[in-house]
Amino acid sequence: MFAKIIASTIFIISVCAWFWLLDFVAFSFSFGSLEAASSPVFALQNFQYSSVNMSMSQYAFLSAGVKTLGMLVIGMAVLLISSKSKNALIPFLASLILSGGMILAQEMTAGSGNVITKILNPFILVANKELFSKVEFTNLFGTPILSYVAAIVCAVVSGGVLILLIMLSARKSTVAIRKKVLRK
Repeated sequence: MFAKIIASTIFIISVCAWFWLLDFVAFSFSFGSLEAASSPVFALQNFQYSSVNMSMSQYAFLSAGVKTLGMLVIGMAVLLISSKSKNALIPFLASLILSGGMILAQEMTAGSGNVITKILNPFILVANKELFSKVEFTNLFGTPILSYVAAIVCAVVSGGVLILLIMLSARKSTVAIRKKVLRK
């Protein structure tokens, strides 16, 4: 199962890097140059109230990394679902419903002040413009934390938990298969 996790991670990172590269090339071709890459990100109207103090090129790398992290968490959730079933159709449908639910939840909380629901949904990292375009805080035990920091921490923790659950699921499956073989 560890090989599946590594292979899935490499595949997700490769696909995300490919799409990020295509976005970057399309952006540079459509605007004709990369002169604005060193401009601060809050020079853009949508990011004028942003809490990230970096250049547009640094933000592009940050956004690509955060999107990849979100896709990794979603990918590990799909891998966990697929490791629980021997039938191919059930995990496919369950993963489709899960993905649709995350997208729907992200769209329903977009623009709202419900920050907790936003940071718990890994899809907010994939569609991260709202996460970085304004300043939002989350109260964590009386300490205000920027919402994008809380979302990244939440994604890392949930990704780790999902990997742990996948490994435990594989271990239980292996033990069950060995017991069946020994009975025969």
